[in-house]
Amino acid sequence: PGRILPWNQAVKIMQTVLKTLEKLHKQDLLHRDISLSNIFRLNDGTIKLIDFGSSGRISMQSKKADEMSHTTKAGYSPIEQYENLEQGPWTDVYAAGATLFKLLVGALPQNTKGETLPRATKAAPNRDIPSWLDDVLIKATQKNPERRYRTAAEFEQALAKHMHSGKSKLGIVALLLLL
Repeated sequence: PGRILPWNQAVKIMQTVLKTLEKLHKQDLLHRDISLSNIFRLNDGTIKLIDFGSSGRISMQSKKADEMSHTTKAGYSPIEQYENLEQGPWTDVYAAGATLFKLLVGALPQNTKGETLPRATKAAPNRDIPSWLDDVLIKATQKNPERRYRTAAEFEQALAKHMHSGKSKLGIVALLLLL
């Protein structure tokens, strides 16, 4: 198994990656190879997305996959990359969700060719992974692209919504303990 991070650290890393992807997508670029091997942490803690060798330019009018090279990475690539179907920001969303899953669980399920990933809480039952995070991951890694978050921004906002609500709940509990 790979390195496992506490869920809140894993989410923060993925939020940075998703913000970078959103900037790429606004330039009509898809990364198409999101995985742990392409996320680099600098000595100062800055997170960088690297290796754009599989990236492709899409126009929002014509999102034809056949104009892009055929690239897949087992466990990370969504069905549209395996079957050379229409690709868009949702393609990177799936891979980002699979990457977050691996950060939480330490491994990806075997032979997942674009399948919806299982619940992280079932894959790693001894981990303290909140159920809301499981729900967000399930949506990000849906086999059917229409059921996924459509953009990296939507995925990041879903994570941020729960991260902020969790902090405020912790703050209230801390305040009550002080009283």
